[in-house]
Amino acid sequence: MWTGNLSYWLVKPHPPGPQAQQLNAWLHKPPVDVIAHGIYWCVVLMFGAPFLGMAALWISIFQATVWCIQTYYTYFSWGRTVLGQAQAISESSGEPVELAIVVTGCDTGFGKDLALQLAEKGFVVFVGCLQENSTKLFGQSDKLRPILLDVTKDDRVTAAAKSVTEWLSSSSTTSKRYLHAIVNNAGIGKIGYLDWLNLSDFEQCMNVNCWGHVRMTKAFLPIFKQQAAAQINQNTKMSFYAPQIMNMISMAGTCHGGLSAMPYEVSKTAALAFSDGLRLEMKPWGVHVVDVNPSFHTTPLATNIFEGLQHDIWEPLPDQLKEEYGKDFFENYGRHVERLTSQQWDPSITVEAMVRALLSRDPPCRINVGMDAKFSLLLYSMYPTWLRTMCMQLLLPDQTPAMLRKQPSDSKKED
Repeated sequence: MWTGNLSYWLVKPHPPGPQAQQLNAWLHKPPVDVIAHGIYWCVVLMFGAPFLGMAALWISIFQATVWCIQTYYTYFSWGRTVLGQAQAISESSGEPVELAIVVTGCDTGFGKDLALQLAEKGFVVFVGCLQENSTKLFGQSDKLRPILLDVTKDDRVTAAAKSVTEWLSSSSTTSKRYLHAIVNNAGIGKIGYLDWLNLSDFEQCMNVNCWGHVRMTKAFLPIFKQQAAAQINQNTKMSFYAPQIMNMISMAGTCHGGLSAMPYEVSKTAALAFSDGLRLEMKPWGVHVVDVNPSFHTTPLATNIFEGLQHDIWEPLPDQLKEEYGKDFFENYGRHVERLTSQQWDPSITVEAMVRALLSRDPPCRINVGMDAKFSLLLYSMYPTWLRTMCMQLLLPDQTPAMLRKQPSDSKKED
């Protein structure tokens, strides 16, 4: 694993000296802090932006060239075609290989469609379903192995890892078996104003959307480590093999505030931070970590939102809270959420992007899916905080809680 080790040269093993401390204190005093911040960004935009623009252009050209070469080998080279069908051949031994992928959250949505497509490509897919009825939907193919998997339960996750380990250890005499990837796809969403929510709403989102990723990764990490060590000990060079941990995040992990969906956004932001840290830790083991960040797509999680808000959030509220906000406030908020979430893309685009990454020998670190995710939301995530806040305020409906509205007087003065 290559590292620059720049910290050895740039970071001294002692606190900054008195002059640096004085400069730091001076830069945080008004109006110096505002002026320094403005000068910094002027310099960056005047000199750095043109350089970055040219760099981005050449990188795009390079990536397009690489894509063309890879596409040629995929369709016209037998060696790349077998990778696409998960029938890769070890360069040293010449033995065929079976590759397995574990996918969570396959009851509906992205997970279900992804599992079916991966099975068509030739992967053995361990299909993680929360509901037992959902497992019955995947019994038609020997490539699909449904398992009951609740990512919030340690015993369920451990049992899933055990099932995969048993499959790996029962390799036939004609092929070797490897765990190619785990796809942490399971997720839930909770939206609404903080005043309307409970701490349990935050805990549920964190438990599935973030801790679920952590549990799954911890459980399957020993398998990835053993496979990496086996390749070195057996002097087996498998250039086709690019193991992955794919985490379904969301653009909500970088773009916050537009829906008043803090439980969901907090959990997705935490999951994104987990992926960034995990990516560095997995480098020595040769495991790629891929984030998938879709915007709004047509899935059960992003449909019938207003009805869910009405039933799950507004109706259970105490009468006092209802009076403080007013029914019209809630309805305006609900219409705002429906309007934003109505801009839904075809979910098959997300699944296709995930499949391409799982078939790639050099998958991207992050995949933004959706025209808005690739352009406007990506740019928005780079804005300074004050500008992001202003943009969100422009999007939010103009409304005032009933408690803050001027109440009409009970009596009028007689003439």
